[in-house]
Amino acid sequence: MDAFRNEKIALRLLGVAFPKDLSSPVLKTMVTVYFWIQIVAEGYWSYLYFRGAYLYLHEHFLIRMVGLSAGISVSGTIAKLIAFKLNTGLLQELFEQLGGFEAKTERGKLVKKVTILYESAVAAILVTHNYGYFVNSTPTRSTPYYSQFQTGPYEEVALDYWYTLYCVFVTLTGNVMGDTVFLLIINQICHRLLLLSNTVSVIGEEGESKVEVMDMEGLKSDKEIIQMCVREHNTLLKYKNQLEELYNYIIVVQLAYSFSTICLTLFVISQEANVYEAMSELLPQTVSLFLEIFLYCWAGQMISNHFEELRLAIYNSGWYNSSRMEDRSSVLIMQTFTTEPVQVTAVSVFHLNFHLYETICREAFTYYTIMSQLFSQ
Repeated sequence: MDAFRNEKIALRLLGVAFPKDLSSPVLKTMVTVYFWIQIVAEGYWSYLYFRGAYLYLHEHFLIRMVGLSAGISVSGTIAKLIAFKLNTGLLQELFEQLGGFEAKTERGKLVKKVTILYESAVAAILVTHNYGYFVNSTPTRSTPYYSQFQTGPYEEVALDYWYTLYCVFVTLTGNVMGDTVFLLIINQICHRLLLLSNTVSVIGEEGESKVEVMDMEGLKSDKEIIQMCVREHNTLLKYKNQLEELYNYIIVVQLAYSFSTICLTLFVISQEANVYEAMSELLPQTVSLFLEIFLYCWAGQMISNHFEELRLAIYNSGWYNSSRMEDRSSVLIMQTFTTEPVQVTAVSVFHLNFHLYETICREAFTYYTIMSQLFSQ
């Protein structure tokens, strides 16, 4: 099985081919050219959104602010795709090492449900931004990113609509894939940490374990089990560091554009005369943005909790029942090396946990309140 099968398909559709995918230099060159053409198209699309918001903000405030937030979102997607393209070898190594098993735990099931909820919120953005093209008698653009008017001749609007739909597909797929890959990799690491904690807990115990443990076939002594656990602990730390290296700047860009877009979205809703129209247009976007930040912070909190549970498992194991002094000393050394908290960080500044999520939400509503008061005076 492959836990990252869907994510790999999405990456390949977006032009992010892995080193082992293509053997022909010609095909590799074609895929690379397609990828950079797509990035240039996305970049120009983002520029048109910013330009439209700058030129025509007074024409229709809601639509232009939606366009501005869309331009910020597109810029974030570009950053994610470029980071994945430049680090395909590292990404493939993580997929190969962590994708060969399924995390069938309550945590794994919850991760799947949250992922589906997030994908549904993103799909709702597509519906709310594009239903007008089919239900209105006059052809309507999903977002008039370059034009002064939202309606126009059918030939012009139709071409505009389908081009926008393609760019939206690339943007949303890139965003969703980038976020869910991070969460799924963390989930796979946490599952192996759970097995490691269960394995450590059987040190010094006799009889078969009642919980799922690592494969200990051929291991007959506590010394061999300890050696295996130390190797696994170092391996999981390496995977965590590789994930940080891959997502280091992606997370910073993600937090910046999500925070700014949340502030803009809340502000637009508060300033619209027709609040219902604004809510129907922007509510899915707001929910998906909060979920997007939550995925990263929750993933960071999960991995911190599981490393802490490993430390407690070592302390609560039956190490004192081991017959060899050397084994008891080895477990105490393991306890020492797992004492320091393990956290997922971005640029050595942002620690991904629930405290960061709480801070972002609080500050977003603070800035929203300040902007509302300034514009209401």
